[in-house]
Amino acid sequence: MTRIHGKETNYSNFGDALEAATVFTVMMDGMPLVYSGQEAGLDRSLEFFEKDPIEWKTHKNEALYTTLFNLKHRNQALWNGSYGGEMVRIMNDKMDQVISFVREKNGDKVLIFMNLSKDSVMVQFDTSFDTGHYTSLFTGQPHTVPETMVMNMAPWEYVILHHEHPE
Repeated sequence: MTRIHGKETNYSNFGDALEAATVFTVMMDGMPLVYSGQEAGLDRSLEFFEKDPIEWKTHKNEALYTTLFNLKHRNQALWNGSYGGEMVRIMNDKMDQVISFVREKNGDKVLIFMNLSKDSVMVQFDTSFDTGHYTSLFTGQPHTVPETMVMNMAPWEYVILHHEHPE
């Protein structure tokens, strides 16, 4: 359905996939855009050429963006342009539902696993090039990546594992 003149929002465009889409745009190559009020959960379009104040409030989006941008700032693999690492696909057995990739630069590394479907899925990843010890971004727990990793992923679930090279 097409919406007329800015009446679409992140919520109407992405629905239940909004958080996964947000995570993907921050983890991929390039510089993500955050529109006015997005981090405060703005759920409407702003009026053009009219005073239309944003209600700044605490929202779960604030914690999500803070966590993602803190990692992007400190981990060189996620830096922009040639300063960051190239996206390299991690092969999996559910390529029509799950995207998985790694970015690496100067010893910093990030592994991203995302179920971009509305269905739960058991998925096997070929992590043979990315074995090692990582930290889960959202839990802070250590995670060892073997040559083959299997995950049961909920709809729209994302997992980010990272490590930074000690300076």
